Amino acid sequence: MYYKIEEDGSLTYFQIFPKEYIISNRSSTMLLKNCMPFSVFSNKYGTVISKIRFNFYPNQRARFWPDGMSANNGLTKMTVMSDPSAYSFLIKFKNVKNLVFSFTPVFKKEFKLPFFDKIEIPISYQQEVENKCLTFADDFKIIIKKGEIKDLIKGEKVAFVLRADENNEIEIIIGKEEKNLEEKNTEYLRYLNSLTQNKDLSELEKSEFLFTMHTAFSSIKDYDGNLALAAGVNYSFPNRTYFRDSFWTIQPIMKVDPNFAKNQILFLSEGVHEDGSCPSGVMKLGEEELAFIRSKKIMLPEKAKEFYKYEKDWWSNHHDSGGYYIILLSDYINNTGDLSILKERFPDGTVLDKIGNILKRYISLDTDNDLLFEKPFDSNDWADNVYRNGAVTYDLAIQIKAFEEASLIYDLIGDKKIAENTREKYQKMKHNFNKKMWNEGKGYFNDFIGDYLEDHLNIDTILALLFNIVDEDKKRKTLNAMERMLETKNNKKQKFEDWGVMSVWPFFKSKKHLFSKSVFPYRYHNGSDWPYLSSIYALVKKREGMDYKYPLTRWWEYSLEKRWINPVEYYSPIYARGSLNQGWSSMAATLFL
Repeated sequence: MYYKIEEDGSLTYFQIFPKEYIISNRSSTMLLKNCMPFSVFSNKYGTVISKIRFNFYPNQRARFWPDGMSANNGLTKMTVMSDPSAYSFLIKFKNVKNLVFSFTPVFKKEFKLPFFDKIEIPISYQQEVENKCLTFADDFKIIIKKGEIKDLIKGEKVAFVLRADENNEIEIIIGKEEKNLEEKNTEYLRYLNSLTQNKDLSELEKSEFLFTMHTAFSSIKDYDGNLALAAGVNYSFPNRTYFRDSFWTIQPIMKVDPNFAKNQILFLSEGVHEDGSCPSGVMKLGEEELAFIRSKKIMLPEKAKEFYKYEKDWWSNHHDSGGYYIILLSDYINNTGDLSILKERFPDGTVLDKIGNILKRYISLDTDNDLLFEKPFDSNDWADNVYRNGAVTYDLAIQIKAFEEASLIYDLIGDKKIAENTREKYQKMKHNFNKKMWNEGKGYFNDFIGDYLEDHLNIDTILALLFNIVDEDKKRKTLNAMERMLETKNNKKQKFEDWGVMSVWPFFKSKKHLFSKSVFPYRYHNGSDWPYLSSIYALVKKREGMDYKYPLTRWWEYSLEKRWINPVEYYSPIYARGSLNQGWSSMAATLFL
């Protein structure tokens, strides 16, 4: 085997190295290719530097740990590291006399919104050299910490020729000037390991916890002084935070630092509108970006009307967002006892007002008087490449849970009349849901009942079980069906042996309901393994006393075999994987805490 799991959960690869690895902190993300730094992306400036090159070539082994890696080529050793709460990266070389270091300054924001294609916005910067420092901006510098500059060539490409210090060491800081970064990284790794020190974990489980818990912490970004959760590397600019992604990413964080959730809730609150609608995510934009979007909105009025109803919306009107907001708010209050958050005020009302507006919106979308909302023919939930309409099990589970949690919040603040009214609606919804969405012949819940009946098994229906909405006999039958049909080790009808947990089986019937990546069987929402959903499924199996290790660990084991160390967004055996260091894939860490 070409990799080894070390005692502390870190990973060593021999000769066959991961093609990409991501190191991330509060303000920036570094992409490494073939164990070498390649580019740096900043929350503030977009891609700042790219095509990084050193005259060092790892060829023996490389070790990876959260926010760090080291590689060697016999005599020379390179180490790259950061810390989730830091604002810079440290690159160290040992046993080297001279080093050539070059890169291309970029400083461009690859800006896009759902209603127009991506464009690049250049950011003005400078190149000032003083002593051992090349300054591009006050908060972005290249600092030679150890060693000295022999030669520097500036232009479209910047090249350093560096001479090592008396110990044959060179140290480079990229980002803000920061002290003791190596110590912070070591302490951080020690902290992660302490979270499971009394747990009896296998080597595979230890490494899975280490990297998934880190993914949650490294998703916390500083957006102009506001801390919020990014979804992942490919979902970072414009700066934004999502309702559903952050709901699952925050689950392991809630277990060790529940107070952080207040930052996330208040950030999301700006996207909960007076009509009760919520976007997929909320953007944090500067005046320059707002002016740019306004000009695009004028040019594309029809698309803007559909995708961009409010100024900070990232893809307006998503049907799962409001429910997630209420459930997260209730979780935060239960964990902290902080009811004062309900009084936090925004231009369109308090947080408490926003709860009421979300509940009213759900009821307004009910067209057949069973209190269950009917989803329009759109792709506005987590399955954003599928047009599901009518009664959708996944969306209804979130609605029903939101009503239950809202009733508990109203109880806590002493508003008994509204609490009782909301609880009564919750009970009726729960009853009607079990009656309407259950497929007795199949032994599980229908995916959706709309233009047609989609009666395949969709893993996202697991939310109905997670939220304790379903009857007990339906719960066990559904889990048995998922074990039999979605766990690929048991499903002999799918073509690729044992590779994880499929999101659906069989595939969607109607091609007109699919677009983009989900058109293809086994791909994206049409059958890929989504680690966050596999982990939710594992959590429910664990809670019900069933064997849960396969959905919990198979995706991680498969990832290590493919050299994907940062938790992956989704994957299948025949198509390209999703992005690395995906926030909600950290959901797996919850099961180890």
